[in-house]
Amino acid sequence: MMKKEKYILIMLSLFICAYLFSNRMTPRIENIASKEINQFIQILINHTSFTQKIDTHKLYKKENNSISFQMNYINDIASNYIHNLEETLLKLEEGSYQENNHSPYNKKLLKINQQKGIVARIPIGSLTNNIFLQDRGPSFSIKYKTLSLTSSNIDKKIKTYGLQGHDFYVYVVPFTDIDSSRKEILKEVIS
Repeated sequence: MMKKEKYILIMLSLFICAYLFSNRMTPRIENIASKEINQFIQILINHTSFTQKIDTHKLYKKENNSISFQMNYINDIASNYIHNLEETLLKLEEGSYQENNHSPYNKKLLKINQQKGIVARIPIGSLTNNIFLQDRGPSFSIKYKTLSLTSSNIDKKIKTYGLQGHDFYVYVVPFTDIDSSRKEILKEVIS
């Protein structure tokens, strides 16, 4: 009987230690993860900036001693930039990113591509807040996944089904009325 009580006491103390350890370490892990994500996003933005092709002569038009910006072209640049960001991110997550010679960030992006996404390796020593143990000890990996890449996923489906060149309208319909049938909702959306 005494052996069973010791075992229960040891297990209970281990669970309490694990609980306290996880509550104390979670904010530190989130802080390290935030830094990793910010660094990756900056690399991705810089890479996209290098690969973006802009014809500076189309940005403005000179007429009668005045200069006017071509907002249609500027909007096209902005939407193309966002599309390229999302497409590159999706390819990195899938592991299908191809090297682009126009960007000095290829080496880092290819490493991320081999991991099929952003993987942070956090040494156990970094969780102690001790500068001497910062890079010491075994490390554990955290893989980050994006929450939503809606336009990239839509673009991928369009290419998969060969629907390029067609116009699409996207409707967002909240299904709050469970009793409504699909036909009624579609009828309202289409009309």
